[in-house]
Amino acid sequence: MLAEQAAAWNRGDLEGALKTYWPDERITWVHHGGVTHGFATFAEGIRAQFAEPGTMGHYSFEVLDAREINPDAALIVLRWSILAANAQELGGVSTRLWQRRLGVWEVTFEHASD
Repeated sequence: MLAEQAAAWNRGDLEGALKTYWPDERITWVHHGGVTHGFATFAEGIRAQFAEPGTMGHYSFEVLDAREINPDAALIVLRWSILAANAQELGGVSTRLWQRRLGVWEVTFEHASD
């Protein structure tokens, strides 16, 4: 799923990249500004930041740690980077809780640091 997310991002398909997140009001995203709950709020922020496919840049990641919690849940820590067309780089470390729901793996909780 991580590779699919990166591939969608790198072809400018923001909605495809967002499909890896649980589309539910209970999803949680922890970031430098605090805590955001709900897919709609999370997705609106990402859509506003990367409104045009050309602003998305190239996304890459490196898995730093991965642990199975149970057969339907895993915790993944990764280093991520986005190199934008203007050579500005965004990046940090992210901890994601992935859960299998109805046979599909989705991020249900993420803590991202810059």
